[in-house]
Amino acid sequence: MNNFPKRLPSFYLPAFLASSLLLIANTAQASTWTEVGDAGDLLNTAQTPSGSITAITGTASSTTDVDLYKIFISTPTSFSATVTGGDGSNYDLGLALFDANGLGVYANDDATTDNGQPAFPANHALGPQSPGLYYLAVGMQSWDGGNFPVSGDPSENTYIFPIIEGTEIVEPTGGGGASPLTGWHSFESPIPLNESYSVALTGISPVPEPETISMFLAGLGLLGVLAGRRKRLSIS
Repeated sequence: MNNFPKRLPSFYLPAFLASSLLLIANTAQASTWTEVGDAGDLLNTAQTPSGSITAITGTASSTTDVDLYKIFISTPTSFSATVTGGDGSNYDLGLALFDANGLGVYANDDATTDNGQPAFPANHALGPQSPGLYYLAVGMQSWDGGNFPVSGDPSENTYIFPIIEGTEIVEPTGGGGASPLTGWHSFESPIPLNESYSVALTGISPVPEPETISMFLAGLGLLGVLAGRRKRLSIS
């Protein structure tokens, strides 16, 4: 006999509705967000794209410019980021993702050898594991000689990611990988660029208000519990 309730208890409705609204927003008509001015390179100065987007376009003002964007990853398994721009030699882009607390998730220098255009493919083993707020960094020069994220004094080996060159996607196993982002360190003097880039994105939704995020995560958990209960009841 199937005892699964036909209606959700009223106290579950806010979380359920929040998760439903975000899922609907994720499928709504999307657009491209264009960097306003110069996006900051730290969590408290990151730029937050508004609305439902599938791409971000921006400009690297110099070889040491880093642009940080606050995004909401609603479906981690389908999250991807693909950068175009850069020429692989004079202007080599890099890409890094940090969680809501500024801890490194993963980083990449080139999707294809020496093309200067990094990418995170969907459902990568090192990618985000749960929905929530994240910070996407783009625009730094090549990882082998450019701007590196650090979690403290760089002279004390606080680099968050290992120094890489090529197509490898790396996790935060540098000397400062267990601590949050506090700054960036470059071995070179900045050179003016004003070069444009574009980042194609999947698996994200508009950044919601904090209370909506909590309800969304609670709603996802509730749906998982109910799905498991229904499966058990259908077996019995």
